[in-house]
Amino acid sequence: MAPIPVWSGNLRLSLVLVPVRMFPATSSEGAIAFRMIHEPSGQPIKYLKGIEAEGGFEEVPEEEIIKGYEHTKGHHVLIKPEELDELKLEAKHTIDMARFVDRDEIDSRYFEKPYYLLPDGDSADEGYVVLRDALAKSKKLAIGSSSWAANIWSASPHSRKDSYF
Repeated sequence: MAPIPVWSGNLRLSLVLVPVRMFPATSSEGAIAFRMIHEPSGQPIKYLKGIEAEGGFEEVPEEEIIKGYEHTKGHHVLIKPEELDELKLEAKHTIDMARFVDRDEIDSRYFEKPYYLLPDGDSADEGYVVLRDALAKSKKLAIGSSSWAANIWSASPHSRKDSYF
């Protein structure tokens, strides 16, 4: 089965944008995952989203849940999904390469989860190959960042055979 990209966007170096797709470099396929089961009935335990109401726990429908930031204990600033989208519209589809460092300057413990970046379409091939080969030849890592899934991620693309890693 062909791998499915988890993200697509652009790899940016200054004014150059290279369309790329991101694939996980590792797979959890075949891993054993346990579920919690209610022993008497044999039914799986479900996790409910809800609030504490006067009558006890009250389940809340998904469409009524938004994000918020607790600025002081019990006080939240509510943020609608559209507001988050406006803040990071450009960044969420771009990995900005901001700086280059020697490979040995970054301890491998800082790499949380590896992904492969591959060119997205024929028009991306040339720019992709130039960036990949330049990183390989210089033995450098590109330090960059992106906004993805409402988080800010740091990245260090580097060349690995025929793809970015």
